[in-house]
Amino acid sequence: VIFAFGSFTEGAITSSSFAGTLAIVVFAGLIFGLKGAFALAAASIATGGLSVYLLTHDLLPPPAIVYSPINIYADFVVFLLFTALFTGKAISSIDFTTQRFEAELQERKRAEAALAQSERSYREIFNSTNEAIFVFDAAGKLLDVNDAMLRMFGLAGKEQALADPAAYLASGI
Repeated sequence: VIFAFGSFTEGAITSSSFAGTLAIVVFAGLIFGLKGAFALAAASIATGGLSVYLLTHDLLPPPAIVYSPINIYADFVVFLLFTALFTGKAISSIDFTTQRFEAELQERKRAEAALAQSERSYREIFNSTNEAIFVFDAAGKLLDVNDAMLRMFGLAGKEQALADPAAYLASGI
């Protein structure tokens, strides 16, 4: 908006600096997101409309500097190059972040696969031994038992073992 108002002193929408509003809207989008870009675009459209009105009604002072078409074109090229540079930088940053996210996702998948393999190995050892294994938490609650324990106590399944451990643990086996 300041950019657009500044262009009033140079001939409003006929000034070379007015083309810079495009670059500013792109930068706002990169920095503040979609809402920021639309807010700045709306403000720029409003000031551009005001500029057109003031120009068509001869309400603006004559420009202090009259730009030739080559000056306007050169300024426009500079604005385009800066816009391309910052857009490229933003895209590069987004690509880097995406690659980092994908690498973290792959690492998480590898860790989950390793954990699943470790769990399978634990279960295999846990259930293949001939010794009864009881797993308790810190409060003394029975969390798990192995197949050998079920056979030793003549229980039908883990649900029965976990439901009332006092009933079979008190038997003294």
